[in-house]
Amino acid sequence: MKNEHIAISTMIRYKLSESTALNFGYDQALIAHPTNNPHPNLCFGFEKQLAT
Repeated sequence: MKNEHIAISTMIRYKLSESTALNFGYDQALIAHPTNNPHPNLCFGFEKQLAT
């Protein structure tokens, strides 16, 4: 497997309130290798602002 990849990705942040948000992301490789091709990646997260 080679280490060079070209990919496209996107990320969305949806604010639920002033201190919380949901994060969603997706990336897709655009280059195909003969073996061991990377799979698309889907991610999500929760963000909470804490008082300092």
